[in-house]
Amino acid sequence: MDLIIGAGAVGTSIAAFLIQAGRQVCLYVRPEKIELFNSQAITLNYVYNGKQTQVPSPKIVNKIDLTDVENIFIAVKHRSLPEVFALLPSQIPPNCTVVPCLNGVQIKEKFQAHYKNARITPITVMYNAQLLSPLQVHITTKPQLLANERVANIIKLFRPSDVQTRLGNDAQEWGKLLINLNNSICALTLTTFKDVLTDIYLRQIMAVLLDEASQVLDRAHISYRLPTAIPIPLQFYKFFLTKSRILPLLAGRILARVSEKSYPSMVADIQNNVLTEVDQINGELIKLANQHHLDMPVNRKIIALIKDLEKQQPKNFISPQALANLVL
Repeated sequence: MDLIIGAGAVGTSIAAFLIQAGRQVCLYVRPEKIELFNSQAITLNYVYNGKQTQVPSPKIVNKIDLTDVENIFIAVKHRSLPEVFALLPSQIPPNCTVVPCLNGVQIKEKFQAHYKNARITPITVMYNAQLLSPLQVHITTKPQLLANERVANIIKLFRPSDVQTRLGNDAQEWGKLLINLNNSICALTLTTFKDVLTDIYLRQIMAVLLDEASQVLDRAHISYRLPTAIPIPLQFYKFFLTKSRILPLLAGRILARVSEKSYPSMVADIQNNVLTEVDQINGELIKLANQHHLDMPVNRKIIALIKDLEKQQPKNFISPQALANLVL
């Protein structure tokens, strides 16, 4: 049996994929919210191709019982980790594998520090999902999961299902973090993934963020690979962002169906007045830059603006041009 902690878009979609694969699944929900989870099915709307899938609802629980649990999927934001650590016992049973599904890098090390003797096998979520209501999820990009080759058994859990699972590595994890630098840009300007590829000002900002990040990663001798369907060197991607007219045209056509719904989750965090994961994305690069005595002025400005926006009420989103004037 698989236990999922985190009933948001990622946790709900992972539950659906596991159920499709024939697994028994329990979904943990906070006691005060359990009455909202009265649907008999999970509905996945694949916005990028217009399809919809329904699977039976998992067993909804509001207490943690690890009896017969083989895998514990942790599908929460970093701000909720203290709550998760309080829910789970300090000693994870030896038959259980802890599977973090969080954004960021070095996730295994962070969990291993808390559960020293547990088997920790992170997976990297490579798709955008948005929760419409309990057990109702929009998926705006093709669902993919990456797992380290040492834990190929986790990959097998999802076969057959709608999610593509494959082996990954640290370079792809860092590559996803680079792409996730667009999250803070979208959150500040209330724009979508498509906008970052089509708006000239957002493209310029993203290119500079990538420039700063690549300089730091190269100095630290850290390999990275962009999580694109066809492997693209970072310098080519930056060229497409800043010089090419092809990228915005292709993005406009390919993402036309999902343009109104492809907001990163950081936008929802800002709108819901909760802490974002800017420290786990831009902030991870700043930590690395500090270690190697490098500066990342644009990333630092972006972090400061996000933290200011987190506190604002009402939220004062700015235009892409205004953001470019502020940070470039």
